[in-house]
Amino acid sequence: MNELVRLSRIHKQHGIIVDTNILLLLVVGLVNVNYIAAYKRTAMFTGEDYYILLNALTFFDTHLVTPHVLTEVSNLIGQSSNPSPEKLRTVLRRLIPRCNEVSRDSASLANRPEFLQFGIADTGIAELASSGALVLTDDSKLYHYLSGTGRSVVNFNHIRTYARNV
Repeated sequence: MNELVRLSRIHKQHGIIVDTNILLLLVVGLVNVNYIAAYKRTAMFTGEDYYILLNALTFFDTHLVTPHVLTEVSNLIGQSSNPSPEKLRTVLRRLIPRCNEVSRDSASLANRPEFLQFGIADTGIAELASSGALVLTDDSKLYHYLSGTGRSVVNFNHIRTYARNV
């Protein structure tokens, strides 16, 4: 968490980019924190992780998402039976206007070198990270790539581990 606090000071004006699984955790937790362990797409997280995420997001005034991440989250929500997709999408509907959605042309993203390795959603995140925003992800492959290319990124799993050991 100390690293996140330090990075939030550096990237506060640019914001934080929220990756798919992190946004999904937020949506499910906002419906009911007890659903996090029950829903297969968030079962790797706990209720405590949800509260850690909420705390982490408070360090940033601007929360960035891409339309590709929103699409992934919306599609993953459709796989839920409990809570219902309607409950989850109702929360997502209320959350979307509170985020800054940054759109990039899909054809441009497909021409980026990251596309073949990561696909369109993560390529959009990588491209947006070039603008100075911090990425919050639980995807170790994306995390290593971004940190290896000098972009600012935090692995949510590192935050979880740190928060549990403090």
